[in-house]
Amino acid sequence: MPTEHSYIAFEDNRRIAAGALDEVARAVKATSDARPQARILAFDAQTSEVLEIDCRGSVAEVLGRITAAPATS
Repeated sequence: MPTEHSYIAFEDNRRIAAGALDEVARAVKATSDARPQARILAFDAQTSEVLEIDCRGSVAEVLGRITAAPATS
């Protein structure tokens, strides 16, 4: 049975989101909009790989860039 990939994001030492990529990206975008100087890090929860989430533009644009990004293995 396949497991859903999960992600996690932090603002400094506070977890702001965990779960599916779109949910984490929405939380990262909301935090970035609310506090532009926030230090936010997002990770793949399985591999600990750092995620680059480009928060420019609307939520739809942020999500569009994520789904358009090539998957890495």
